[in-house]
Amino acid sequence: MTKFDQLFESASPLISSRNHQRDTPPTEGGRWPVSVVLRPPADSLLSHRLDDVTQEAAALAGPGHWQTGQTGSAHLTVRALETYRHLVDPAEPTIQRYRSAMERAAAAAGPARIKVTGLTLTAGSVMASAPRTSPHPSR
Repeated sequence: MTKFDQLFESASPLISSRNHQRDTPPTEGGRWPVSVVLRPPADSLLSHRLDDVTQEAAALAGPGHWQTGQTGSAHLTVRALETYRHLVDPAEPTIQRYRSAMERAAAAAGPARIKVTGLTLTAGSVMASAPRTSPHPSR
C-alpha cells in the first residue's frame, strides 16, 4: 500500500464523521512558514486544474477550510526555512541569504519538472501526488 493510500485510508473515517482538521490562514509562528516552494505558472493547465479540484473539494468538505490549492496558492514545498511570520521584508539579510542560496542551487540544477500523478484525501487536506523522479533520466 502506498503512503497516499495509507493517508486516504486513515482520513476517510475522520472526514465521514466530520472530525477532520481544517487548515486556516497562517498565524505568527504557525504553519505555512517562510519556505522554498515550487508553484505552477498561474496560466498553466495544472494551475487551472488544481483550482477546479480545490473548488470541488471545498463544496464537498463544507465551510471553514483554507483553500490552498487555489490559483496563486497551490505549491510544492521543497523546504521550510523558519516558522510563519506575517511581515517578511525582502531586504532582510536572512531573506537575502535564502534568495542567494536558491539562485545558486537553481542555476546548478536547472529547470524542475513536476508530474502530478493523482490526488488523495488526508485528515487535513487534499494532497497532490508528485513522485520524485531522477532529474537526469539517463542515470
